[in-house]
Amino acid sequence: MQNHKKIALAILKNFKADELVRTRDIINVVQKEFPEVPRGSIIPYDYCINHENRDPSSGKYHIFKKNLAIKGIYKVLDHSVIKKSCLNK
Repeated sequence: MQNHKKIALAILKNFKADELVRTRDIINVVQKEFPEVPRGSIIPYDYCINHENRDPSSGKYHIFKKNLAIKGIYKVLDHSVIKKSCLNK
């Protein structure tokens, strides 16, 4: 299973839609559910609907909305959006 699917599944299982979460909480939850995913490869902003960078997969899979006012805080998107973006591909 690809990492974006593992991250999506961990988020869906552990957080509610619209919940504000910290980077470390995201990493801890993914590591708890899927310890084989390296900590360094769990980069929340790569899965934001409102952020893109040079990584080819950045902005492709939507799990969070980046909080532009507070660094390291992300809003969990509606679960139906996460499922459509990450699990149906």
